[in-house]
Amino acid sequence: MTKKALVLGGGGARGAYEVGVWKALEEIGESFSMVVGTSVGALNGALYAQGDYEKAEALWKNIDTSQILQLTENDDIDQAANLLNTAVSYLQNIHEHRGMGLDTSPLLELIRTNIDENAIRNSSVAFGLTTVMLDGKNTLAKEIFINKIPRGSLHQYLMASAALWPALAYQTIDGRIHVDGGYHDNVPTSMALNHGADLTLSVNLNAVGVDPAPKPKLGQICQEISSRHDLGPILNFTKEQACRNLRLGYLDTMKHYKRYQGGQFTFEADAFQHVSPKLKTVIKVIHHKDHNLFKRLSEGTLRKEMEKRCFGNTQDPQKVLLAAAEAAGDIFSVDPLRIYSENSFCEAIDGNVREYCLHRKVMDDFGFNRRKTIQKTIETLDDKGTTAILYRQIKAIGRGNASARLRTLASLRPGPFLAAAFLWSQGIKI
Repeated sequence: MTKKALVLGGGGARGAYEVGVWKALEEIGESFSMVVGTSVGALNGALYAQGDYEKAEALWKNIDTSQILQLTENDDIDQAANLLNTAVSYLQNIHEHRGMGLDTSPLLELIRTNIDENAIRNSSVAFGLTTVMLDGKNTLAKEIFINKIPRGSLHQYLMASAALWPALAYQTIDGRIHVDGGYHDNVPTSMALNHGADLTLSVNLNAVGVDPAPKPKLGQICQEISSRHDLGPILNFTKEQACRNLRLGYLDTMKHYKRYQGGQFTFEADAFQHVSPKLKTVIKVIHHKDHNLFKRLSEGTLRKEMEKRCFGNTQDPQKVLLAAAEAAGDIFSVDPLRIYSENSFCEAIDGNVREYCLHRKVMDDFGFNRRKTIQKTIETLDDKGTTAILYRQIKAIGRGNASARLRTLASLRPGPFLAAAFLWSQGIKI
C-alpha cells in the first residue's frame, strides 16, 4: 500500500491556501497517512492530523492580526515584514541577532484553543514539524515527529516552528532559542521522503525561506501544488486575504487532480475543446516553414510564454487555445476565483474588453507612424494596447496578408499576441 504524505510549507498569512487544498482533498476523497509542515504549515498540519477541517476553515475565515500578534503603538509591522524579505541572509550569522521581535502571545492562545495534543498523538496520521535551534554560534535543524516531542510540549514546538524571527519573537524550549523551521526547509518534502513516504504532495506558498530541492529515491514520487497568483503579504492576517487564498488553494487542487483545467484560471473540464478555424490559421502561420521569424518565435518566446502558463506544447492546437485564453484573461483582469465554462469566460473577457475600449485613447493605427520603430512604439504601450495592435494585424493574416509587424511584435510580446489571437478567434472585438 502506498504511503502518502501531505507536506505543508511556511508562509504566514498565506496559510489559508493550504486549507483550501485540504478542502479539495476532502471533496475528492484523497487521504494521507503522514503530514509534515513548517511554520504555518505545521499549524495547519496539526489541524489536519486531528481531523478538524471545519475548525481550520472557521479559524482562517475569521482571522485577524490581533489573533496572531500583540502590537503596541511602537511596533511597525511593515518593518518586521522587511526583515523577513532578507531572512535568508540571517542563515550565515543568525546567532548574532538577539532582538525579541513582535509579541506572538495571541498566537499561543490561538494554538491552545484549537490544537488538541492528545487527538494528534492518537491520530492515524503521523504528524511532524521543523524548527531550528540556536546553540551558541551554531544552528541545529530539527525535523521532529509527534512521538519524539515530549508530552505536553506540542504547543511550544508549534510556536517554535512558526517563530518568524527576527520579525516575530523566538521561542525558548528547555532554555534554548528556537526559530522558524523555514531557516532549514520551508517546504519539508525531504523530511517526508526520509520518513518512508512513497508519494508526497507538497503545498508551496512561495514564501521567503530555505527551499532545498528534494531528492527522491527510486520509486518515490514528488508532486507539488502552488499558486500562480500573488497570495499577499505574509504578515497580513485579514479575512479578505484568507478567503481569497482559501478559494485559490481549492481551485488549484481540483485542477491538479484533473477535475478542472487551466493554470491561472479555472475552466470546466470540457471547455475549449474545439479549436476554431481562425485560431488554426494563426497556428499555421506560426509554424509555416517560410516564416523564419515565426519559427524562432515558436521555438523561443512563444514556447516560454506557454510554459509559463503551464501549456508548453506549441504544436498542440488545444494547448495553444488554453494558453491564449489564459493570456487574455490575465491581460483583461478576469476574476480568478470563478469556475468558467467556455461561454462564461468569453462573456467575462468581452465585458472587460468593452470597458477598456470605452476608455482607451484613440490613436491612428494605435500609435504607429513612419517615424517610429515598432520597438519604440510598444515601449509606450501596456499589454492591453499591444493586444489591440496585434488584433488588427492578426485580422490581416486572416484575410491572407502576412504581416511583418505582427511577426516582430509577436516575438517581442508573446503574451499580448496570444491574447489577441484568442479575441480574434472567439469573435471578441477590440
